Amino acid sequence: PPRSTLFPYTTLFRSGCVFHRGDIQKDMLPWPSGFMDSITCIHLVEHLTSLDFLFEEAARLLKPGGRIFIETPHLKTVVLQSLPGAWAGTFPMSFYDDLTHTKPVATGVLAHTARRAGFKIISSGTSRNWLFAMSYPFFFLAPPSRQKYTAKLHCIGWSASLIAERLKPTYPNRS
Repeated sequence: PPRSTLFPYTTLFRSGCVFHRGDIQKDMLPWPSGFMDSITCIHLVEHLTSLDFLFEEAARLLKPGGRIFIETPHLKTVVLQSLPGAWAGTFPMSFYDDLTHTKPVATGVLAHTARRAGFKIISSGTSRNWLFAMSYPFFFLAPPSRQKYTAKLHCIGWSASLIAERLKPTYPNRS
């Protein structure tokens, strides 16, 4: 199918960008083994029922020394309250405000699964956009807005992250 029918925003990317639609829990991606230097998964893993295939594919696709960066909602988001009043359900303050989330994923679970797939953990922690986080005091007394709530989430550290490096091929039976 044409690019525009798969992804309506592909025109925002350079012409060399390749997009592929598939199920990362069962479909191998169309690139050859050892093809990529890095893989970024931003707010993906919390939508999966299993992480094993994702890490197997990452291990297959990455060159030795290649890195995967994963960002997911921090575990503390499960206890955050949804926004009040008319804002309820319009902005994901709580993990459970996004109905497509299947389960929270701790960085320890990410690290364990990554190691099992042949990765070395480089770092893990809380992800913040510091510009947004530092703007929160200016929004504190302001009326409700997406900017105010985005700043608040970055201030409290809504996301957790993990960076892992591929050590060696661990799934030789996959081409």
